[in-house]
Amino acid sequence: MGKDDLPAVQNLTDGLYLSSRFKSPWFTEEEKDSFYREWFKKAVLGQFDDLCMIKRVDGNIAGFVTVRVDNDDASIGLIGVLAEYQALGLGRALIHCAESYAVEKGCKNLSVATQLSNLKAMNLYMKSGYFLQQTAYWFYK
Repeated sequence: MGKDDLPAVQNLTDGLYLSSRFKSPWFTEEEKDSFYREWFKKAVLGQFDDLCMIKRVDGNIAGFVTVRVDNDDASIGLIGVLAEYQALGLGRALIHCAESYAVEKGCKNLSVATQLSNLKAMNLYMKSGYFLQQTAYWFYK
């Protein structure tokens, strides 16, 4: 996916991250959506994450994953499957895309961060062979 695709996908992340740590009362829904919209845009442009890969179903964008490489390590930045395409195995397919990219770039590790309260994501990662490495606490005022 590249910058020419941005007009068609610029709002793809809106309402997608229900279990985000960016939540009320510290962030409004619009602030949260704006944050993820900007992150996604920068990933597509290669300005934050290195790239954004997409999965299509019947020609429609169904999900995406962004990946960033730093020396021998890679990390998944954003991963999302649109609501109407969930439970089709696309999450695992997207993780596999990220893994393939990491191997291609010579990375030895691939990590992904999520909230402990995001049970769907935690289950997806564990079923895909990942394990809990550390926890971090985020405080807002």
